[in-house]
Amino acid sequence: MLNPNQDRLEYSQILSAPEGYQLDFAVGTTYSLDLDALVGACISLGLSEETDSDLMRNPICLLEALRATGDKLALFCQGGQIHLPSKVTSLYVLLEHMVYQVSCTRKNDVKGYPSFHPKFWLLRYLNSKKEPVYRVAVLSRNLTFDRSWDVSFYMNGKLTQTETDKNQPVIDFLDYLIGDRAAERLPKEKKRKVRQMMKELPFIAFDPACREFQDFEFLPTGIRGGAGFRTIQDTQLFRFFGQNGAKEGLHETFIMSPFVSNDVIKFFNERNSVRAGRKSPFWAGRKQPILAG
Repeated sequence: MLNPNQDRLEYSQILSAPEGYQLDFAVGTTYSLDLDALVGACISLGLSEETDSDLMRNPICLLEALRATGDKLALFCQGGQIHLPSKVTSLYVLLEHMVYQVSCTRKNDVKGYPSFHPKFWLLRYLNSKKEPVYRVAVLSRNLTFDRSWDVSFYMNGKLTQTETDKNQPVIDFLDYLIGDRAAERLPKEKKRKVRQMMKELPFIAFDPACREFQDFEFLPTGIRGGAGFRTIQDTQLFRFFGQNGAKEGLHETFIMSPFVSNDVIKFFNERNSVRAGRKSPFWAGRKQPILAG
């Protein structure tokens, strides 16, 4: 399923605009943030160049990249998790207008303190005719220079005349971000851009455009949506509908996660054993991937 020698994505490839389009607005999220990595992302967003391009060492090009993306980017990260660069220049002052720290509210019925942990991008591009193309990207790595393995996926979507509720979880997530979650309030113009995205998303049809996935669901856990807080049980992907020829849900599960609790392992074990009629094999451990069959 995973072939790192062939199936590779660069951050610049994920963020750069499609041919004939330019960035209109982008919402990004990360737990921890390296400001140098953010500068590299701005080069991809504003200039469609590689994140490790020589432009990183050209102050004029850096200024242009930061100027071009300053009003077009809202990046949310966990409060207190911004890593300062080793060499700070005056150009980094421009980054202050892109980054918004999030403080999660502790729930009385949950042990410990929650963290803001999504690695997600929603980007809106426009062509010369002002026709929008959306891109959604989900990653497993923060916006840092960490050299750990990363799993990433992105897909594009176009505006249609048909309304769908498939993107409602993303709308709920955006609503969460521009609500009371940001310690530093978004400027009115950026909030207007996000609300424009929320208004268009019911008419955006995303296409995985690959043979590995025929369908998808968005599941931003831990935020309000529908009747209450969204959880992993809100998706049909991990449910079974019966035995003896009845319709089933999943047939194979492949999960990669750095942090896994016993409750989550039990959740998937029970569902996999329903299909197989036995306990499913698991390779599990904290800070290790989980492979479920």
